[in-house]
Amino acid sequence: MNSKPYDLTFVTDIAKGNKEFIKSLIDVFIVNTPAVVNEMIEAKNAGEWDKVGKLAHKLKSTIDTMGLHTVKELIRFIETNAKTQADLVSIPQKIEILYTVVQDCIIQLKKEEVYQ
Repeated sequence: MNSKPYDLTFVTDIAKGNKEFIKSLIDVFIVNTPAVVNEMIEAKNAGEWDKVGKLAHKLKSTIDTMGLHTVKELIRFIETNAKTQADLVSIPQKIEILYTVVQDCIIQLKKEEVYQ
């Protein structure tokens, strides 16, 4: 069983053996994703739900590309509900889960052989 919170199958498939390309995609994830999640937290704290929705939308493709299957539906829930301002009470907890998964991914991605 894969205990990693991500699955790099798609990334390795599109890289076609180019380890530098894989490393660059991991770098982009490590640098950009936490900043977007933190921005989402700030927007949530300010009650800027439209911005939360837009930031969730921005993260969707990254989450899909990096194979973060545990938060695939969660990011879509955040996006849809923030934009429609439905079930807003559930969004903060879902953002916290997203934050935790992203942090866990970063720790583990830095240990990947291709990243060394």
